[in-house]
Amino acid sequence: MDSNIKERLANKIINLREKKGLSQEVLASKAGIDRSYMSRIERARVSTGIEKIAKIAGALNVEAWELLKFDDE
Repeated sequence: MDSNIKERLANKIINLREKKGLSQEVLASKAGIDRSYMSRIERARVSTGIEKIAKIAGALNVEAWELLKFDDE
């Protein structure tokens, strides 16, 4: 389950980032997150906390809950 949630979050972030035409490096910078950490989030290699999720959401101009709302729910 944990791995599945990390993968779903990663896919959501990647999809939104690409729709907005942002590189991973630009998103990380806008969110105030190290690029290598952003890479690990997008590869589902790390569990991240709500504060980081909120920063990423802000950089993507969406609400944090939107990153955790998956299409099949």
